[in-house]
Amino acid sequence: MCCGTFGCAVRWRALPHRDDVSDKKDTLRYALNTAPKEGMALEFRVYSGGTLQRIAARRDGEVYGFGSFKGLPETWPSTFEAGHFAVDASLEVPGAELVVGWFDKTLPRFLAEHPGSVALLHIDSDLYSSVVTVLEHCGPRLVAGSIVAFDEYFNFPGWEGHEHRAWQEYVARTRTRFIWLVYTADDEPVVVRIDDPETVS
Repeated sequence: MCCGTFGCAVRWRALPHRDDVSDKKDTLRYALNTAPKEGMALEFRVYSGGTLQRIAARRDGEVYGFGSFKGLPETWPSTFEAGHFAVDASLEVPGAELVVGWFDKTLPRFLAEHPGSVALLHIDSDLYSSVVTVLEHCGPRLVAGSIVAFDEYFNFPGWEGHEHRAWQEYVARTRTRFIWLVYTADDEPVVVRIDDPETVS
């Protein structure tokens, strides 16, 4: 069965013994239903704001969306060049606060000013380097029960080198224990729940 992404002929990979759904919106809904009520909800790469709107509608405050709005900082994977996905930074999302800028520049100050845990981490930043930055800064805020939702985890050409690679390296380095929860069959999103958060920084 072809994933259809970029017109490729990549076959989707199932995660054994984990639930699958047929639509990306259902995957996000699963993540929102499962995430703890207490804690921040952070989305990395807001783009047009549609996903952030859905998150904000389901959370009671503490919803933040991060993005440079300048598009990709580098080519990904080989189809979209740097600058692709650039959008207007004047976007407003009711119930959410936007944090504008590159992740490595905005996260240190943001986290210093917001000391709480992260209940939901929605990663839609595509690139390996971007996900590494997000996990490096936000990983210590994940607690048992926190939900991490990846938007482009697998099922596209070169997927092994981006969100998947960054996550596998992170959990190996920090000894984080997690549970696969759900994935979108024939598409790219994956949701995990933190079992035991990082023990090695």
